[in-house]
Amino acid sequence: MIPWRRREYGVLPVVDDTELLDLQEQEKVVQALEATHRRQSFMWRVIFATFTTIFSLFFLTSAYWQLVSPWDLKYHAYFMEELTSMSVVTADVAEAFIYVMMTWGFISSDKKHRRLIPLSFAGGVGVAMFWLHYMQRLSRIRWDLLWLPFGPCSCSAICMYVDHLILDTQRDVRNLRAAMYHFKRT
Repeated sequence: MIPWRRREYGVLPVVDDTELLDLQEQEKVVQALEATHRRQSFMWRVIFATFTTIFSLFFLTSAYWQLVSPWDLKYHAYFMEELTSMSVVTADVAEAFIYVMMTWGFISSDKKHRRLIPLSFAGGVGVAMFWLHYMQRLSRIRWDLLWLPFGPCSCSAICMYVDHLILDTQRDVRNLRAAMYHFKRT
């Protein structure tokens, strides 16, 4: 909770913003915002990293079952006439690798590793083009297969957006701290 000066007027607490916060109160507010940001950032990174890890394991399992018993999975069986079993396995492993790149880029605090998220989007576009090319060759459009080409692209776009929001919030808190010290110097 952020410490504010509050006065009770009737039932609702009202923030008195006519008085300026002294240096200790400013420091407490900024520290509380930094702590909240760290906690929220960690929570959202863990949530999205968990989702992308689960998706990666799903596609690895899918590739394994395609190797062990080809065409038993319904979403692979649609492509029996168009593709070889190994090309389906390769596409599933590529999607799993894309999700691993997303996970690694999302949980890493290094700027170099964060570049893996847009790279995973580019890889997702490549896999989407592969699947869409072969979906187009099917006798009719299978709407139940749209998750196959668009899953990695949409997931990496969401991860890029959440990462951008987290970095934007971190920049705002940093600017607030800098403004506090700038105010102190003048």
